[in-house]
Formats: sequence, C-alpha cells, structure tokens
Amino acid sequence: MGRMYFLSPHHVFIVVVLFVSIYFATLISTTAVANHRLEVREHSIAEHVGELRATNASLKEDVRYYTSTSYVQYAARNQLALMMPGDHVLRVAGAAAGGSAPATSFVRAPVDPDGAAAPKDSTSPMWLRWWNLLAHP
Repeated sequence: MGRMYFLSPHHVFIVVVLFVSIYFATLISTTAVANHRLEVREHSIAEHVGELRATNASLKEDVRYYTSTSYVQYAARNQLALMMPGDHVLRVAGAAAGGSAPATSFVRAPVDPDGAAAPKDSTSPMWLRWWNLLAHP
C-alpha cells in the first residue's frame, strides 16, 4: 500500500498563516484601490462644485443687473417703447437693421437754466426747435 503523509501541527500552522496573509493582502489591496477611486471621485466632485459656485455667482450678478433701475429703464425704453416724462421720440424713416420696425431713440426735453422745461414755441423756426431739442439733452 501507499505511504500516507501526516501533516505536523507546525505545517498546519504555516498553511493557515499563509492563507490568512493572502486574505489580508487581498483585503488591503482592494481597500487601497477603493480609496484611490474615492479620492479621484472626490476631486472631480470638488471641481464640479467649484464650477457650480462660479455659475451661481454669475447668475446672481445677472439677477442683480436685471433687477437694477438702469436695466428696467433700458428695457422699458428699448423693448417696450415706453418713455419718461420729458422725453421726445425720434423715429427714423426707413427700416432698421434687420428690416423690422423703424429705429427709435429717446431725447430729453430741453431745459432752461432755472430747471424748468423749455416752452413749446410753435412760432419759432423749425431749425431752431430742432437745435433746442438736440443741443440740450
């Protein structure tokens, strides 16, 4: 019959230590790879958060601009064709660039040095009325 081999306790201990060492080495390497992946993902998310913060700041600046008095006046004049008291509308004959509605510009009424609006004098010559209208914004 064949010869039977019996493992001594010393050999069994070495085999168990070898398997436990391989298990822990695999566990440590898997944890290291997972940790590296998490660091890469954390870095990409941090970059994305930075981009979102920059976009948010830009949008807040846009909101601040679009709610300002100067933009409201600009939009009222140029998009809604409204005018302030004392403004005169000048419409240019012919089509504006793009072939749509004629171009419109607003000019402030002439003002005397005292601060009162200039009187509307229909007896003065047309060129003088234009001069007063355009030279004293």
